[in-house]
Amino acid sequence: MPRRCALQSTASKPSRSELPPHLAAAFQYREYRSDHLRRLVFLRRSRQLGFSLKEVRDLLNLANQPNLVCKDVTRVAAAHVTSVKAKIRELNRLPRALEQLVRACPGKVCIADCGILEALTGAEALTARAR
Repeated sequence: MPRRCALQSTASKPSRSELPPHLAAAFQYREYRSDHLRRLVFLRRSRQLGFSLKEVRDLLNLANQPNLVCKDVTRVAAAHVTSVKAKIRELNRLPRALEQLVRACPGKVCIADCGILEALTGAEALTARAR
């Protein structure tokens, strides 16, 4: 019998440790204090900008130290910009690679002879290395 696993999604909602407990109101609505609402907005906006959960935690830790100079905040944001630019460069190369895959198979052969599947499994590269 397959095991049942509990899935935890951290991409769409903050964990309990990142957000102070909220006040539950009637009809399943939630009422947040202004500081909780600010934290929610911070979390949502950070994730929309693509910051990783670790980066968000780092930024939250820094935000809790308001008397420090913000150079560490700038460092986290600048590192994220560098990471995003690298991802964009990688994504810009992706269409050419995918087009090559599509050209590798005319779509009229048996799946066993599919050039796309062969390219994805790396069979061609493994054969070339073995030589």
